[in-house]
Amino acid sequence: MEMTKISAAENATILALDGKLDMSGVNQIDTSFKEEAALSNNVIVRMQKVSFLASMAMRMLMVAAKTLEKKNGKLILVGAGEEVESALRMAGLDLRIPLVADDEAALEQLTINN
Repeated sequence: MEMTKISAAENATILALDGKLDMSGVNQIDTSFKEEAALSNNVIVRMQKVSFLASMAMRMLMVAAKTLEKKNGKLILVGAGEEVESALRMAGLDLRIPLVADDEAALEQLTINN
């Protein structure tokens, strides 16, 4: 699993994930992902290249979302593939973490309730 910081603007940090978010993948990025959530106002995560999502990954995402919510921020997931999005919806994470198609929709989400 690779995590790349695409940009860090005042209103949002954009991260791109590439690979499997299985136990090994989560272990590779968990600390850095938590740091980004702690240091950012909002985090937009490009999920297009995530091919698998384990329950550990869902926990990592939820912890980051809660960290951001404490600061009135948001975690927004962009472009998740069909299987990954289905897993997120089945787990109910879409009720807490917006799932959107592209960066433009993610930026629109930042203006909602902020």
